[in-house]
Amino acid sequence: MPEPIELQELYKTNRARLVAFFLSRGVDYGRAEEFVQDVFVRYQGARYALDPIQSRVALFRIARNLFNDELRRARVRRHIGIADEQLLEIAPDLDAASDDVDQHRTLSAKEELARVMQRLEALPPKCREVFIDFRFRSLSQREIAQRRGISVSMVEKHVAHAIAKLSAERDS
Repeated sequence: MPEPIELQELYKTNRARLVAFFLSRGVDYGRAEEFVQDVFVRYQGARYALDPIQSRVALFRIARNLFNDELRRARVRRHIGIADEQLLEIAPDLDAASDDVDQHRTLSAKEELARVMQRLEALPPKCREVFIDFRFRSLSQREIAQRRGISVSMVEKHVAHAIAKLSAERDS
């Protein structure tokens, strides 16, 4: 079996290709560099012991998955109208991974948030909007009713329906 490739050597030989990979998908240079760093963090965290060719394949698989995850998150945020800043208000510590925080737990939390966002997207539009106002924007039921032109009772029904639907999908 070939000798496993060192991470530093792997970085030197593949960084430019990975940056080009992200640039070719319309990512700006600064964000492409961030993606490349994320690729190597995931690669290192997975503790791969591969030869150079297998390592390169693994790196680009990780890069593709990172890019696709980012696209999905952007679509969900755009669809339900939550900006990146609001997402950080909802879960501020998800992007603040420090040395004290286990990277695996941070990644799991981000993936769980993405799943929640997908489940939110599956709700009926009015129900989703009311639920987002209630849970994420912390509006009172009365404020939501006034803003949406519906009764407080209808707000309660939308919130209850959303919670029931989200809970059922989580448990399945």
